[in-house]
Order: sequence, then C-alpha cells, then structure tokens
Amino acid sequence: MAARYRIARLGVYDQRIENLVLGDPRAPDLTARWVELHLGIGSRGPYVTRVRAGGVRLRGRLADGRVTLGSVDRLLPTPTGAPFTLPDLDVDLSDARMRLETGAGTIGLALDGSGMLADGFHGRLAAASGALDIAGCQSERGRASLEIAIVKRRPKIDGVVQADRVRCGTVFAEAPRAPVKVRLSPQLDRWAGQAALELASTTAPAGRLERIRGQVDFAGTAGGTTGRLDLH
Repeated sequence: MAARYRIARLGVYDQRIENLVLGDPRAPDLTARWVELHLGIGSRGPYVTRVRAGGVRLRGRLADGRVTLGSVDRLLPTPTGAPFTLPDLDVDLSDARMRLETGAGTIGLALDGSGMLADGFHGRLAAASGALDIAGCQSERGRASLEIAIVKRRPKIDGVVQADRVRCGTVFAEAPRAPVKVRLSPQLDRWAGQAALELASTTAPAGRLERIRGQVDFAGTAGGTTGRLDLH
C-alpha cells in the first residue's frame, strides 16, 4: 500500500504523524494534516486506546449495502464473524470530511466530534449532495445537519434533512424539510425513527397543494424499511 507521512513524534505511548497520504498520490484514498495515536499495553502487546486527527479527507464508495474505502480497507480489522459492535476507542476528530460515491449520486460528509465510540461520543455531521436519484425519485441540493450521540453502543441521530426540490414521476415537492430522530441498535443492523415532514408545496397533474405537513414513523433492517405516513 502506498503511503507517505512525516513522523513528528514517536514515543512508547504517544505517536504523531503529519501530512499523511494513503493510496495513489494523484487521487489518494485518505489524507490527514495530522494524526495522533495513544497506546496502551496489554497481555497481547500494545493496542490503540485513543485516536486524534485533524484535516482528514476520505474517499469511499457505497455499493450492495457495503462501504469500501480503497486502500484504507487493508488497515481495518479482519472480520471474525462475530456480531459488529462499536469499539472501546476514544476518538477526537476535527475537520474530517468524506466524499461518498453511491449508485444514487455523490454525497459530501463533514464530521467533528469526540468521545468514546462505545459510550459517550458526541459529534455533528453535515451532509450535502447536488442531485440524488433514489428509487425513481430525484432530489436537488439535498442537505442535512445532524447531531450524533452514542450511549451504551446505541447511536442516536437528531437533526434536519432537507432539499430544494424532489420529483417522483409527475409529482413535484418544493422545499421538503424534515426534522428527524433515528435510533440504531448496537450492531447498527436495526433502526427506528420519526420525521416531521414539511413541504412548501406539491404539484401533480391533478392539481397543487400548499404547505403540507405530516408525520413519518419508520423502522427497519438491512433487509428493508417500513413505515407509516400521515399527512395533514
């Protein structure tokens, strides 16, 4: 794996590297202005207890329900077959961004946060997309501002998701906006939540409606999500 970096500090328990570049220098999978690793010593040798990083830039691809990170995947732990669980790792991320390519379009993500991933992490996640095509519906200038908190390995997500416009066939929704609350299982394989839907207007061949509001309740797994929509 191609990698370039400068060692700024190398100690028994603390290490700092700067100007990190992983992957092809012309189109790297990961860059970071700086990364600090704090180590502990156990019966099986040294292990990472804390990661701090600033100015992170990451490229990823979502396909078939799985996120791949290029050459960064080689650094991830080998799957053991055991159910996924968030690690007992203290993280502190500043100015971390990701370009995620999906079958629906490209999404930009920005994350700042700190705390134990297993219990106590708090962060702010922003997302933006120019255009997305999901299940036959197209959105324009989608964006989200979300607060993330992890309590006893259960992530909680609260915030607002909105777009300039959404089109599904001959139906157009202007300025959709939805404050959302989502709760995930410790294995991140189940979720449930609510969204308070607001639409400036909806236009269809049958006519036009102004200022629509509604409530969406949903729950799901990787196999699918179902829910209930009430409009008024």
